[in-house]
Order: sequence, then structure tokens, then C-alpha cells
Amino acid sequence: MKHRQTLIPVCFAASVTLALWFVSCSPAPKEKAAEPAPAPVEEAKPEPSPEAYRAKFTSTKGDFTIEVTRKWAPLAADRFYALLKEGYYPGSPVYRVQPGFVVQWGISNSPRKSSKWNQEYLEDEPRTQSNTRGTVAFAASGPDSRTMQVFVNMGNNAPLNAQGFAPFGRVVSGMEALAKMKSYGDDVDQGRLMREGGAYVEMFFPKMDRIEKAELLPAP
Repeated sequence: MKHRQTLIPVCFAASVTLALWFVSCSPAPKEKAAEPAPAPVEEAKPEPSPEAYRAKFTSTKGDFTIEVTRKWAPLAADRFYALLKEGYYPGSPVYRVQPGFVVQWGISNSPRKSSKWNQEYLEDEPRTQSNTRGTVAFAASGPDSRTMQVFVNMGNNAPLNAQGFAPFGRVVSGMEALAKMKSYGDDVDQGRLMREGGAYVEMFFPKMDRIEKAELLPAP
């Protein structure tokens, strides 16, 4: 019995030793190859506009057509083209009408639409044309602040030249419709219009004119 009792721990020790030997001799697991880094995503560039294009606007006072010449102000022409293709302007109130000076629109009746574009600032670009009657330019509140608001010069506004307003197009028909737009002077709070959209107009300026339709036309 003693001989049996001494064999049991010896065999057990031997088996443990053998197991440890197999473990120590087993090949080490291969390290997983590092996954390749994803390729950098290039920021989408805005689609360049045609060198010349026209847009027909239908308003509550009639139709007018704007002809854009890209070489006058390429950044402005591209932005205006993008806004037209997106269908941004229909429904927009014509909130700034100053007879003999400007007719301005571009804050949407939808605050959601306005907020999307109101932070998409355009860099300034050289002015190549004078702000004469019928020319169209983007509004701005300082350097590199153009977004989606545009105005038509209703007079020969030479003083705007020194302020950097760069015309990118001109009205080729319908100036009489623009001249009929209802004026509220400086009573319209543009900040509130930006936040509340059409609800603000309906409550305080129910007779304000608006852009009903805007469509791109074939190149002239």
C-alpha cells in the first residue's frame, strides 16, 4: 500500500510537468495585424455655376429676371446658383424695400432654412462692377459675412462701391415689379425674422411682398 501511495503523487507530478512542457512549447499566438487607417475624406466643394445663367423670380408684384455673369464675382455667382438649385428662395419675404435705393430678400420664411445658410459665410472678393441701377449683390454686415441675402440696386448706388459690395448680376426684365414692392422702411426686425420666419411676418406685416417662385432658365 505504501508503494501505491507513493506512486500517486509521483505520477501526478509527472503529468503536471508534462502539461507545463506542452504549454511552454506551444507557439505564441500571432498578433493581429493593425487595420489600415481610413483614407481622409475630402470636403465636398460647391458646384461651380455656369459662366452665365438666368433666374426668373415670380413675386406678389410680378415677375423679374436676373442674369448672372460669373466672372463678375465667382463666389457670389456660385452661391446664388446653389441657393436656386436647392429651392431656397420661394416663400421668402421681401423684407427691405427702400424706394430709389434697394429691394432686398433672402431670409427664409422657414427658420430652419435660414439657420442652415446663415453660418455659411463667403469670403469677400474683388468688386469688378459698379452698383448701378438694376445690378444685384449679396448683402453683408462686415468683412467675409455674405450668406444668402441679396439686394437689387434701385438707383445708382456708387457709395456702395467703396464698401465692397460686389455685383454678380443684373435685372434684365421686371424692374417695374420690384419698384412696386411695399416698403416698411426700417421697421422690420431682421433678427426676429431670422428666428421666427413667416410667423413674424404674418403677425406684424401681413401685406409684405414675397418671392413665390424662383427657377433657373437656360443659359442666354
